[in-house]
Amino acid sequence: MAKFVIVDDNSSLVEAFRLMFFCNEYGELIDFYTIKETSDYLKKYHKDIEILLLDISLDGQNSLKILDEYSDKIKIIMLSGTSDEDLIRYCYKAGCKAFIRKDLNNREILDIIDKVLNGEIDQVKYNNIEKDESLLSNEQKVMKGVLYDLTNIEIGKIYHISESTVKKTLSGLYNKFGLTYDSSDPKKIREEALREYFINYYNA
Repeated sequence: MAKFVIVDDNSSLVEAFRLMFFCNEYGELIDFYTIKETSDYLKKYHKDIEILLLDISLDGQNSLKILDEYSDKIKIIMLSGTSDEDLIRYCYKAGCKAFIRKDLNNREILDIIDKVLNGEIDQVKYNNIEKDESLLSNEQKVMKGVLYDLTNIEIGKIYHISESTVKKTLSGLYNKFGLTYDSSDPKKIREEALREYFINYYNA
């Protein structure tokens, strides 16, 4: 039977998850209200945990510490009531598998959990990009930036390259991978298409 851990200081939400898991026979749900409790437990039993449901904004506590330390050992889903894009982007960079908004209904929540359990939602293998000798240094940087959902300006700032170089590199990557680059398409659509291609290519 699967074992899950939920970390949230909202007792009503924890009880709602407990009832949802029980009614749908999802397995054991262990709850913690503080990062210290969670950390002490995970040090001993992290290998037994299927999924960790972690509140992104515990009152006065650094839940990101748990994400940073255990994202390569446990499948972590962030529980969030925030729309802070920078914080969400950071969590994906740090290795969380998915986000569950606290206003979703039970079926939507369980669908996300099922996808993570079945490996349908997973981090792209970023290390493969670094090992790909066919890619130039700037191409690796821009590809990572697109996969992280960064804007051209953000990619430039993080990797210390100009915005014009980012745009030129993106265009070159389309050509290298044999993709159609339609300049009339909205920028977001083009980059989402490129991102999906990279994910499929490097997870193949």
